[in-house]
Amino acid sequence: MNANNLVQRVVLTSAALGVLSAALMGFYYGWMSALSSGVGTVLAVANFALLAKLAVTMLDENNPGRKRAGVFLGIKFIALVTIVGVLVINNIVRGGAFMAGVSAVVAAITLVGLFNGTSTDPTDPPKQGDSSSAN
Repeated sequence: MNANNLVQRVVLTSAALGVLSAALMGFYYGWMSALSSGVGTVLAVANFALLAKLAVTMLDENNPGRKRAGVFLGIKFIALVTIVGVLVINNIVRGGAFMAGVSAVVAAITLVGLFNGTSTDPTDPPKQGDSSSAN
């Protein structure tokens, strides 16, 4: 499984868990909690997808944009902290429900890692010393 497939699976699983979280928050605590949970999920999924892209760029020694990606990672972090701070401090979202939405991404990373991490992509080249590539 390549990095793009892994990111796509995490994003899709996060979206499904985020919808479930928003539905439960809405059922138990009202529409504002449902909206807050949805906002948390959207923000966390966008953060995860961008983080994955930047990490892949930074880890590629042949990529000329490595330094730029590192700088952008720092800017992304400051922006994320600022956005979350403004949302929570100004009571635009409900903090607990927002964090439930954010947690959907953490749960998705765990689920995808547990249930899809060991599957191999048939298009991936065999690793050196892999007994399955020997005749």
